Amino acid sequence: MGHASSTVVTKRSALKYANKIPAIITAAPIIPNGAANIAALALCDGKLPCCDCKLRDKPQGCRYADGAMPRNREAVSPYGSATTMFAHSPQSATGTIPLESESSKGHQISKLGYARTGSSTADFLDRIDVDDDEVMGELEMCPTASHGDLWGRYKSLVEQLPTRECIVRLTDFYFQKINWQYYVLDESSFRQQLHAWYRLDLQSSAAEKFEALPADVKAFPALLLEVAATSLLLITPDRALELDGLKHIGSTSFETMAVKYSETGMAMLNLLGKTQVSLTTVFADFLRVAFLKYFGQVIEAWHALGQGVKDAQEIGLHRASRDPKPRTDDIATVFENQRIIQDRRRLWMLLSGWDIHTAMVLGRPAAIDDKSEPMLPVDVPITANRPVAPVLPRGADDVPTPLTRAIWAYRIMKNLRQIQALEKEGSCPELFSQVDNLDQELRQLDQSIPPYFRRRNPDKSFDSIPECYWLPSARATLPQLLSFNLMALHRPYIFTRFESRSRALEACLDMLQAQREHFDSIDENQYKTFFLFFGTFDAIVLIASIYIFFPADHWDKLAQAMQHFQWSTERFETMSGHNSLAKAAAVTLRTFSARLKQTLQWEACYPSVDDLPSSTITPGSHMQAWSFQSELDRQSELDSLVFYSDAISRCSDTGVSPSGPKMQLRFPNEGPPAALFDLSVIEPTYATNDLVYNDLIGSLELQTPFSPSSNPCLPRFNGNFSNNSIWSILNNSFYYTKT
Repeated sequence: MGHASSTVVTKRSALKYANKIPAIITAAPIIPNGAANIAALALCDGKLPCCDCKLRDKPQGCRYADGAMPRNREAVSPYGSATTMFAHSPQSATGTIPLESESSKGHQISKLGYARTGSSTADFLDRIDVDDDEVMGELEMCPTASHGDLWGRYKSLVEQLPTRECIVRLTDFYFQKINWQYYVLDESSFRQQLHAWYRLDLQSSAAEKFEALPADVKAFPALLLEVAATSLLLITPDRALELDGLKHIGSTSFETMAVKYSETGMAMLNLLGKTQVSLTTVFADFLRVAFLKYFGQVIEAWHALGQGVKDAQEIGLHRASRDPKPRTDDIATVFENQRIIQDRRRLWMLLSGWDIHTAMVLGRPAAIDDKSEPMLPVDVPITANRPVAPVLPRGADDVPTPLTRAIWAYRIMKNLRQIQALEKEGSCPELFSQVDNLDQELRQLDQSIPPYFRRRNPDKSFDSIPECYWLPSARATLPQLLSFNLMALHRPYIFTRFESRSRALEACLDMLQAQREHFDSIDENQYKTFFLFFGTFDAIVLIASIYIFFPADHWDKLAQAMQHFQWSTERFETMSGHNSLAKAAAVTLRTFSARLKQTLQWEACYPSVDDLPSSTITPGSHMQAWSFQSELDRQSELDSLVFYSDAISRCSDTGVSPSGPKMQLRFPNEGPPAALFDLSVIEPTYATNDLVYNDLIGSLELQTPFSPSSNPCLPRFNGNFSNNSIWSILNNSFYYTKT
C-alpha cells in the first residue's frame, strides 16, 4: 500500500480480484507475500479509513471493492454482537450496508456529474488509485458561476409558509385522511424533521448557517409546502373552519392557495438545484405529482413523475448498493439507518409503480427502463420511535398497515411492465399463449390478496382497531388495480379476439362496481381523487367499444353494462364541479351512450334501464341479464338491428389470419356498402390519453331519440386523434350491414 516493492498489491486492486473468490476472503484485504509487506499490510485493520491509509495520509482514498465489507468490529463495539449483526451482516433485514454514500466528504468527483455505480469514470479513477482531490484540485481553483443571493431568495420562499398553527392542522389532516392511500411519508420521521426545522436559528450569520445545512434540511420546507397544498385541496369543510391563520388568503379560495403553495415548493427545489438533491427532495417530487393528478393536470403530472424518477436515480434509490451506512456503531444510529434504507426502498417502489401505471393509462413510455426487480421495503409494523425499533417483518397476526397495502399495490402494478412489452406485438400476435398465461397469473394473484383487502366477503376482524380506520376504504381501491391490469392486458385484442373481449368486459364491470362503491363511501371534498376518474372512464369506453362493434356478443351482461353506463355518467356529472377531467369526460360519455343505444336499439326495447327486472342489474352479479327472453326472442331482436356482427372472423387461441378479422361497413348517403374493413388496424384505445393529449370531446348537443328509419346524424367525437383511432372510425362509419 505505498511500498516500493513490485510485489505489493494495493488494497483496491487486491479486493478487485478478491471479489472472484469466496466472500469470506473479501472481508479483509489480501496480504501479499514478503515479510516486509506482511508487516505493512498488517496495519490495515479493516476499518474505514483503515490505519494503513491514515499512515499514508490518504484517508479519503480508502475504499474497498464493491460489496466488500470491513471486518467486524466486535472488539470496539459497545453493543457487542447485536451491533455487529445489524451493521455488517448481509443477512440483516435491510441487506448490506455499503461503505460509502454519494454525499460523503471527499466525493468531489460527483461535481463533474459522475456517479459511483461500478461502471463510470469515477470507478476507473478508483481502480487506478487516483484521489478525488487530485482530480478536482484544478477545478476547485476555477471561479464558479454566481447564484446571487441564494439565502435571500430561499428566505423569501420560506416566508410563504403558513403559520405554525395552520401547519399543525394541515399536517394532521394529511396524515389522518390522505397519507394512508399510498403511505408516501413516515409520520414519525416527518414530525421529527418538522420539530427540528422549527428549532433552527438562522437569524445570526444566516447565509453561513444556511450554506452549512444538510441538503435534506434545506429541502424540507418544500416538502412541507406540498403537504400543505395537498391538504388544502382535499380538506373537509369542518376542518377548513379551523384554518384562520393562512397568510395573505383574504378572499382567495383554498384551491388557489393550494396551487400557490405547491408551486412555491417547486420553486424552492429549483433554487437549490440538482447538486443538492436529497431523499426529502424526492418525497416532495412525489407529492407534487399527486397534487397535479388531484388537480386534473395529467400531462404536467406525467412530466413531473419523470423528473421525480431522475431525482431518485440521482441519489441512487434504484440501487441497493448505494444505501447509506450508519455513521457510528451506536445501536440507535444503526436502527435509524435501517429505517432510512426502508424509506428509500418504499419511495422507489412507489415511483416504479406510478411510473408504469401512468404509462399504461396514458399510452406513454415509462421513465424507468430497468428490467431488474427493485428491492421492496420490509412490511414492518409502523412505529413512532424509530431509533429503538429494528426492522423486523410484520407477523401474520399483526394488524395490516398502509405500507402493507402499498406493497400489495406494487405487486399488482408491476405486471403492467410485461403487459406493456406484449403490446409491441400488435393486435394480432403469432400466439396468444403469453396473453393467456399472464391472465392466469393475474387471477392467481387476485386469489392471494389478503382477505382483509378483498372487496367481496372480506375479513373485517381488524376493522374495529383504531389504527385500521382506513381499511374499509382500501377495499374499494386495491382490487381496482387488478381490474385495470386485466383491462390493459386484453385491450389491444378486443377487435381481433373473442376471448379477450369477454375477459376485458368482465374486468370492466368489476372495475365499475368497485368505482361505484368507492364513490358512495367518500365525501364531496374527495371528488378530486383521480382513482374515481381513470378507472371509470377507461372501463366505460372499452365496454362501449365492445358493444358498438360486436353487438351480438355478451348479451348476458348487457343490462348490467348499460346500468353502469348510466351510473358512471351520473357520477361524472356530479363530480364535474370539482374534477375538471370528469367534466370533460361527461360529455364524451353522453355521446358514446347515444351511439351505443342506437346500435342496440336500446330505448326502443327498454325506455329506461329501471324497467328491467332488478335481478338483472345486481351489482357484480355477471348473471344472465336477459334470461327472461327466450332464445328465439333474442335472435329476433338481433335480426331486427341495423347493426350486426355476423361477418366477424373470430380469432382462435392459436392465432388469427394475417389480415385480421373483417367487418363490412356502410357510410351515410354513400350508396353501396364499403369494402370489408380490417378491424385489426384500429389502434388500442387509451381513452384518458385522448382526452388530455388529443383534446377528445363529444358533441355538446345530442339529437334523441334515434330510430332505425330516421337515418339520424349520430353525434360526433372531436379532437386531434389519428385516422385509425376508434373515434375516427365511429365518426366516419354509420352502421354495419348484413350481406
